[in-house]
Amino acid sequence: MNDRIIRAIALVLVLLMMLGTAACGNAAQPDAGSETLAEAPAPAEEASAEESSGSLLGGWSRPDSPVITDELAAVFQKGMEGLAGANYIPVAYIGRQIVSGMNHEFLCREKMVVPNAVETYAVVRLYENLEGKVEISDIRDSGVKTWISDLPGGWSQADSPEVTDELRTQLEQSFESMLGADYKPLALLGTQVVAGMNYCVLCEQTVVYPGAESEYVFVYLYVDLDGNPQITDIVRFAEEAAE
Repeated sequence: MNDRIIRAIALVLVLLMMLGTAACGNAAQPDAGSETLAEAPAPAEEASAEESSGSLLGGWSRPDSPVITDELAAVFQKGMEGLAGANYIPVAYIGRQIVSGMNHEFLCREKMVVPNAVETYAVVRLYENLEGKVEISDIRDSGVKTWISDLPGGWSQADSPEVTDELRTQLEQSFESMLGADYKPLALLGTQVVAGMNYCVLCEQTVVYPGAESEYVFVYLYVDLDGNPQITDIVRFAEEAAE
């Protein structure tokens, strides 16, 4: 009887030891995939369409080229048809905005139909709807004279508004010594042959300050016969015209 009790007790102890060992083994073994889930980074949020494109939907953008194509010339002519009191000659295509249709922005030569009128530069905005109808939405006179004339030695409208790589480099060299603002050349407006060459270039100026807005300025550059560039003047839109 005693032997049976001793054997039973021994068997119970053996079973308890086996259960304890199995429990320890299970506790030491991690759940499958637990480490991966703990260390895996949270998925990055997908960039919105606005972030990936680098521009806001419906915002103004610069065209790849300021050259006024036949199609753009037709849009301009359609929008300005019937306008009285002033004559407008488009010089460069400088902006566009996709809306319910398209907004267009042209830099023009503007001359009022009055005696002794002075020709100035102006920004003309046109709206073209989805049916192709075009109308004027805004005209902003810069108050800056074009100085363009047919006289020898005078200013002439540039054959092309494209800013060449050479001219862009000359501008960048001249801007290096100018602190406080960044300049982006948009269109070549006029040239003048002197002892070298004068250039009038429409630029986008942005003051180096948080939240600063860009504005159009006219940059006058002189390049001597040896190719040395020098900025002679930077003219802003007249204050009364900007209001």
